[in-house]
Amino acid sequence: LAAAPTGHFLRGRVEERRGNESSALKAYFKAAEGWDQYAARARLAVADMSLRDGGDGALLAAQSVLQDGAEAWRGDRFELEIIKRRARLYAATENDLEQLLTLGKLLTRFSDFPEAASASEQAQDLLKRLYAKGTSGQYLLSDWMTAHLGLVPFYGSFPDFPAHTEALADYILGLGATDLAAKEYRRAMQEIERRDTPQYKPDLTRLTLKLADAQRQAGLFVQAR
Repeated sequence: LAAAPTGHFLRGRVEERRGNESSALKAYFKAAEGWDQYAARARLAVADMSLRDGGDGALLAAQSVLQDGAEAWRGDRFELEIIKRRARLYAATENDLEQLLTLGKLLTRFSDFPEAASASEQAQDLLKRLYAKGTSGQYLLSDWMTAHLGLVPFYGSFPDFPAHTEALADYILGLGATDLAAKEYRRAMQEIERRDTPQYKPDLTRLTLKLADAQRQAGLFVQAR
């Protein structure tokens, strides 16, 4: 038992209560290498201690521990708490993309839990910030595209996501990448068409015109008609 995650976790608890944080972390790190419930609890303990510390080194170490064990424990409150801690760790290091991807997992796996509502609100604010940074040139286009494609499965159905996709397409078109811009205009249009609600009709008309312009610039005159 002493060599199992249970033993390491309990040792970490004792050391933490005694104020021996270094020894506690060492025990928690060892427990976190396992796959059982106590390993999951150890990851939470590492995250909590790192968040209290607030230093970059502690936060990055906790991110690594939680990332390594992200799929080791699934399906109950411990998984939900680990996802929530991961999101807080990414927020603390201002990693908008990883925070969004983590919140996306929460929304997908725990959609019926109360935490989903606040996660959705957080995600909407983060999406606005991320796409605003993109349109202001703060990301390399390749990095922004990779981020965008990773976010589509989680957030494609969000009310503002077609507008974010359109902003990306506008930016791409401004760089002269007409084929890629046309692809993203189509994606935005498909997202709207799936909703089939009258409020989006003006957006669909505007996107149709933008798609035609992108195709015209690409020399695809027949498709642009």
